[in-house]
Amino acid sequence: RERVRRLLARATHVIASSQATLQLVEAVVDLSNIKATVIPPTYGLSGLPKCKQMITGKRQLLSICRLEERKGLHLVMDALSEIGGLVDYKWQIVGDGAYRPVLQEKIDVLGLGSHVCILGAVSEEEKHRLYLQADLFVMPSYQVERSLEGFGIAYIEAARYGLASIAGISGGVKDAVIDQFTGWCVDPCDPAALQKIMHQALFDQELCLQYGYNAQQYYLEHLCADKVFSKFIEHIEQSSSSEMVF
Repeated sequence: RERVRRLLARATHVIASSQATLQLVEAVVDLSNIKATVIPPTYGLSGLPKCKQMITGKRQLLSICRLEERKGLHLVMDALSEIGGLVDYKWQIVGDGAYRPVLQEKIDVLGLGSHVCILGAVSEEEKHRLYLQADLFVMPSYQVERSLEGFGIAYIEAARYGLASIAGISGGVKDAVIDQFTGWCVDPCDPAALQKIMHQALFDQELCLQYGYNAQQYYLEHLCADKVFSKFIEHIEQSSSSEMVF
């Protein structure tokens, strides 16, 4: 806290990655004399990828993240073990981390091996292919001790491909996924609530497609690189000299 206070004491402008992040700063420092705003950290995302074809039949789920407890993937596995037998699906998990053995053990214990696979790290080309094949992005993250999502850029990468997301409710994810518009925000630690959302996402393909379309349009209008850079330039031009703190 003292380190943050010292930094902000020199700043005239603050840019936060989400409303939740800004609130964390405001809890530590008085920002009444500092120009503060929220700009999503999506500067590296521009344009649209190759248009995907509508896929019928088996539902294709995708997760791309560091494999750790707070991503909520183990809780999704519990939900799928309750409802997954009612629908044909394939869930591919991209990423690595210390939690990978825990997830693999859970896949084995719940008997999900024919539906769920952990791919580990993949190339950019392979990641692009997986996005094009997917119907739904899944990462209902939650706070574990002091670790939480500051924003959740993975959801926006999915939105760029026209994918709806299942996200959590902690941290800044509500800035990245607009509940009941670009996807679903749910407390993954509430098993009944998570099962309900997973059931809706898996069975209501029309709604899932609509949310995916909404997500892509929202990305184009508010979150792609040229939009966030414009906000950044506008913010710093309001002062002839400023020190930026991110």
